Order: sequence, then C-alpha cells, then structure tokens
Amino acid sequence: MIEITSSDIWDKTKCQLFKVAGETFIVANQEVVHIGNGLGGYGVTSAVPYDVNKDGTSEIIYTYSFGSGIHRSIISWIDLMNFKEHIVEDIPKRTEFRMYDLMLKNEKDMTVVYRILDESLYKLWF
Repeated sequence: MIEITSSDIWDKTKCQLFKVAGETFIVANQEVVHIGNGLGGYGVTSAVPYDVNKDGTSEIIYTYSFGSGIHRSIISWIDLMNFKEHIVEDIPKRTEFRMYDLMLKNEKDMTVVYRILDESLYKLWF
C-alpha cells in the first residue's frame, strides 16, 4: 500500500488516497471508497482538488488508465458528499479510445490536462 495524497488534496478535502496493487482508494469520513480502474493499466495517475459542482467544497478530479488489450484513459471526479463517481465526457464526443495517458495538475488557479506519450514522464508525477 502506497499513500499518494498530495498536500493540496489533504488541505482542501481532508481525504487520503492510497494505491493497493494498482487500484486506488479514497479514505474520508471513516469510509474507504474505490475509484478509477487499474486492470491492465496504471490505475489512477493523477488527482487534484476542484469545486466541480460549485457548492463551495472541493471534490477530487482524477485521471486513470486501464485496458486489457485496448488501453483507455479517463478523467473522472468524485463527489465527496455521497462518493458518487462521474466520468467527464469529451466534447465533442470521442469515437475511439484514448491510446495515451492523461495527467492533471493545478497551475495558476486552473486545472491543466496533460497528454502523456512517454512512460518515463510518470517519474515526474509520482
């Protein structure tokens, strides 16, 4: 088990994130919730706090990759009030799977999405 909680996630949500055998779990309010999917991929590759639904509290936005045979990369967010996961839909809607990974990073009061094409870049993030 490896803790991957960033200081900004802890400061804004008081949640902890852990990776166990490629799968990721959030620990919050004495509950443990599985997020993302790691089967055949990297699982959760990045996570940042952000007030997605504009209710005054931060949710957690995260990217994850999975796929047995066909690699997929997804952006999702979890509402920490009810632990419901929401996949962020692409606009315009994609007609094919992403064959690369995504990473999120907070920069200058905005969340930026990076496309990762080289596995060696993971060392910069985790």
